[in-house]
Amino acid sequence: MEWIIALVAGVLLPICFFLYTTIRDRRRDMIINENRFASIESRLTLQEQKLEIMVKDIHKIEKVLSEMTEMKISIAKIITILEERNK
Repeated sequence: MEWIIALVAGVLLPICFFLYTTIRDRRRDMIINENRFASIESRLTLQEQKLEIMVKDIHKIEKVLSEMTEMKISIAKIITILEERNK
């Protein structure tokens, strides 16, 4: 009977304590990781929104640049026509 008590006290209790602390730490780490993931996910969403805005702005800039190019061509044609009239 004494050897059963010694076995429980000497082997099983430390094993149970080890398992308990391992599971407790694992749960705490999972909660921390979930919070980190949520934070990263929200930051990623913000960055995606900023990227979408930047892409829209780039398209607007490209459109303005193409309009400016067309205007340059038109101005060059007008200058050419005016120079020919003044000759």
